[in-house]
Amino acid sequence: LGGEELRDGDLLDRDRLQVASGSLGLSAAGALGSVDVTLLRRSPELVKWLAKVEDDGLSLRLAPEALRGDAELARAAVRSSGMALRFATEDLRNDRATVVAAVGQNGLALRYASAALKADRTLVLAAVRQNGLALHAASAELKSDKDVALAAMRRSGCQSVNGAAQLFSDFGSGLRDDRQLVLEAVR
Repeated sequence: LGGEELRDGDLLDRDRLQVASGSLGLSAAGALGSVDVTLLRRSPELVKWLAKVEDDGLSLRLAPEALRGDAELARAAVRSSGMALRFATEDLRNDRATVVAAVGQNGLALRYASAALKADRTLVLAAVRQNGLALHAASAELKSDKDVALAAMRRSGCQSVNGAAQLFSDFGSGLRDDRQLVLEAVR
């Protein structure tokens, strides 16, 4: 803030906030009325690891256990590499927002999600739309869901004969004879 450094317990008065707002490109916000400002405190170690995982999400595996349980760090890692979900704590593998970020980057990260999230239809649909082979990690119930199976078949990565065969082996028994799925597979 204009060369000033904030310390614990410092408060921003109106003048200092205007300086901060201007330096952050928020000068128009003053015309809108009040502005809420949130200041985050991060340990130097967390800042270091955030930079590492943003560069290489899989480096989360090297982070101290306590930091692997930090939601901000885990989400940064899975946005870089969905497969980094493997190295997040169990709590975060059961955290919907973290798993959504992971499967959005790589549908195959579904394999590291909790059993409860592998049974979440919306989340599994997102995963198979990103990579059809993510169906392999879905709950048995969702492997028998025709809409989920069709979404997996339509994913471009599954258009090869091997990809289609892998998917068919994952389908629930009632879907293996489904005409629409068979036709989708041979397209």
